Amino acid sequence: MDEFFDLGKVGTIHWKPLSAETPDVDLPDVPTGPGVRKNLPDLTVEEQRLLQTTGDWDGKLPKHLADQELDIVRRAEKTPIQDTGDGYIYEVDLGNGHRWKGKGKEDGTWCRFSKTGENCTDLGEEDLEEATTEEDLEEARKVGGIFPAYALKEWGKYIYAGRKLGIVQTPEGPQAWYVRTGSGGEARGADPVAGEPARFYGVAKLQQINEFNKTPIPEKTQKWFMKPPAGGRMGEGNENVFQWLITQKLFEDLPTPTTSITVLSRPKDVADLQILNNWLRENGIEPGKGYAVGEEIVLSGEHFLIEEIP
Repeated sequence: MDEFFDLGKVGTIHWKPLSAETPDVDLPDVPTGPGVRKNLPDLTVEEQRLLQTTGDWDGKLPKHLADQELDIVRRAEKTPIQDTGDGYIYEVDLGNGHRWKGKGKEDGTWCRFSKTGENCTDLGEEDLEEATTEEDLEEARKVGGIFPAYALKEWGKYIYAGRKLGIVQTPEGPQAWYVRTGSGGEARGADPVAGEPARFYGVAKLQQINEFNKTPIPEKTQKWFMKPPAGGRMGEGNENVFQWLITQKLFEDLPTPTTSITVLSRPKDVADLQILNNWLRENGIEPGKGYAVGEEIVLSGEHFLIEEIP
């Protein structure tokens, strides 16, 4: 059965399987400079990464990825092709194993053809006649329209100590993020404030120690929601991910998913920590990366050893 979903600013996507006769397409290298594929505009580094990522995506693209491919299609040279009865008379080959075909000015429908399916959207007459200007692109970057290929996964599946947690897929690999509640203290400098996204690295069990002789203090253990080892609560090198998450408006607009699981903190054991850390591992994230069991850390002036990352 055909499926329809709203793509926001780029129209409505129509999804249906392609015929079995559609040939497999090898995924070539993405062009890295002008003139390599004469129909494509000059691509930024972010756009090259985008095409490398979407080259492996044969199903219907998420909204933010389809938006970004279509930005390239709008600016690209449209190659005339023979109408074989389906109404398509223009084509843009993205060079990553996928191509978009258009039906012309009277019917502005453009469809993305893949090995297993197609995405269709109406770009309209104006988009066929006028390329996106550099001012348009700059504005799109400001509001998050063009970023490296990020995607959300299992956002809000778990809630821990009031924090809504989620996974962000990035070109460099998956990351774990959460929505700050402010209970961990006020933001410092450019740190995210309450209600904004911040990165975390899993959870650990800490043993408080004497600052001077480093001996354990009896009955002084606690659980620690691991923040980035450097770069504040956002972490080093995560500015783009943070800015993109802000544009998704996950925090102001979306209610807590009905499928969310509230993980209760148990003072006497680490079962809750194991639940969250195992979830991260299942999503390709190693808890505690950048930290080590036995490492000494200082929190609010108190000294601790990382006793366990369960």
